[in-house]
Amino acid sequence: MPSARARAALFASLALAPLLRAQDAGAPAGMERVYFDEARPDGTLIGGYTFLPAVDREALANFRVVWPFQTIVNNGAPRNRVDIVLVGDGYTAPQLTTYAVHALAAANALFAQEPFKTYRAYFNVHRVDVVSNESGVDNDPVQGIFRDTALNMAYWCGGTERLLCVDVPLAFAAANNAPDVQQIFAIANSSKYGGAGYPSSDVATFAGANSLSTEIAIHEIGHSLGDLADEYDYGGAETYTGPELGPVDVSIFTAAQMLANQTKWFRWMGDPAGLWDGPVDTYEGANYSVHGVYRPSPNSKMRALNRPFNAPSAEGLIINVYRVARPIDAVSPPTTQTLGRTDVVTVTPQQPVGHDLSVQWFLNGQPIPGATGRTFPLSTVFLDPGASALSVRVRDDTPMVRNEAARAQWMTETRQWTVSAPAIACQMIFTQQPQSASIFFNGSAQFTVQTAQQGPCAVAYQWMRNGQAVVDGGHYSGAQTATLSVTHGAKSDSGTFTCRIDNGLYAATSQPASLTVAGCPGDANGDLMVNFADLNVVLFLFGQTGENLPGDFNHDGVINFADLNLLLANFGLVC
Repeated sequence: MPSARARAALFASLALAPLLRAQDAGAPAGMERVYFDEARPDGTLIGGYTFLPAVDREALANFRVVWPFQTIVNNGAPRNRVDIVLVGDGYTAPQLTTYAVHALAAANALFAQEPFKTYRAYFNVHRVDVVSNESGVDNDPVQGIFRDTALNMAYWCGGTERLLCVDVPLAFAAANNAPDVQQIFAIANSSKYGGAGYPSSDVATFAGANSLSTEIAIHEIGHSLGDLADEYDYGGAETYTGPELGPVDVSIFTAAQMLANQTKWFRWMGDPAGLWDGPVDTYEGANYSVHGVYRPSPNSKMRALNRPFNAPSAEGLIINVYRVARPIDAVSPPTTQTLGRTDVVTVTPQQPVGHDLSVQWFLNGQPIPGATGRTFPLSTVFLDPGASALSVRVRDDTPMVRNEAARAQWMTETRQWTVSAPAIACQMIFTQQPQSASIFFNGSAQFTVQTAQQGPCAVAYQWMRNGQAVVDGGHYSGAQTATLSVTHGAKSDSGTFTCRIDNGLYAATSQPASLTVAGCPGDANGDLMVNFADLNVVLFLFGQTGENLPGDFNHDGVINFADLNLLLANFGLVC
């Protein structure tokens, strides 16, 4: 295997070039700002930043040193996910098991903390198994120790002991084995505290065996993904006298000035701590200076380890996630397909934890009342002859974001189809869809549709169960009317019901509704009979409390005389 330094020469021409992301306005030409930190015993951070050669992300996209990879968190197609790629350095072939442990620990820690916990489904995580010729990284534990490793990771980068740098082109050459790359975690085989955040390159580094490694990783991704600043007040001029700062979590303005100018975190001013570090105000001391610059909260992930982010920082992270992972995962049929009056259109939004994205369907730019589900049947609206436009808007209304301009730009997405509806003598639509039902054995249920017509026509109805026409008789009545009745329901009646309507010009089918018929009332052991075996279960558990107890037929959380009486009333029943 060629040495890392020999491989690095292959990428040397990529070092000084335009960035894929917007370059930090404060960085010299051809350079990017790289953050580093060190933890005090109480967890508070000190550190700063330096400038290192910038890289051309677009040029790096086609360079690869082949290594095997494994997807360890898979939430969907890479085209609409933030793909985090973990690459290791200083792990020899026998140490890949240790590397896998370090990598999984970093992923688990990231998704245990907000806002990543809520937006976990927006991420994929891939581990690239990079093998180094020697174990460890450069300048560990002291300067002057050099090791032949795949990614040239090193402490004392730029003369700063805890600045753990990586050869960014080599890191991308390894990461490009994964299906896609938005963020890179470069993990050093070391127990020494260290790390770095490369916001312009979307790279973060940390030491895999350090006890604070996962906290370092999350702090550094605050830099690389969230474009957040350090909120501690060590390492720079005592008083900052420069212009307003770019990151969302630092500012030269006081609370009164922010509110008056409606800038930075004015929307969050006064919020209590809650989920985030707080309360939100302007606290002097941040961005390496004691005076002249403010942070949003007393203490947060960008100021100390083992702390939550503050609300403005979390908001910035969420917005940046949406810059990559858009609100709509998929639509069906594709927007290139022209639709007809009986087509059914489906949208699949992203799915954060704890809330759904809002959905609204539009016809010719006007919201359709009540059309807020993920599926929209065109058979529920009258269409003008000719071409119409059907569109769907998906939006994340999370209260974690209050910047409505950013919500509209990044957290809202619309798709549109053309609908072709030739003129016909009579249109019909569904104005009410059937609703699903659950009944006990021998119980009853009804499915109903309502329709409306434009023009003279008669509508014929036909109910279907699992795609087969229902016939009146037995348990069914009204099979060719607007209401289907099911009586004396049995397990065999469970299924999916739809109603097909036909006006002689065209036919349309309702949305599906399910019927679930529960087992025998009094059947404690699920054998579809009520007998002495069930009586023994109820007597044995009599008086016990809890959820989902066998024999708790009325689901009140306790097995008592009500359950015993129900069993005795149905004794001998065979379902």
